[in-house]
Amino acid sequence: MSRMGAVPSWWMTLTKTQADQLDLLDAVERAGVAKNDRTAVERIWQARRIAKARLRVVQRMIERDDGA
Repeated sequence: MSRMGAVPSWWMTLTKTQADQLDLLDAVERAGVAKNDRTAVERIWQARRIAKARLRVVQRMIERDDGA
């Protein structure tokens, strides 16, 4: 978790697992956002959660089509 040492403590309130924390850190670094910009980090986290939920919906739809 050495990479996470440089982030503010409030990051831990956004994520549940270490894997989520590292995924968020990767996304923030790719976006070029400051790690201490809470609003930007929260927006990235929310967008990732929405995208994952949409992906799950699409995957369920595909599974239903395959089973029909």
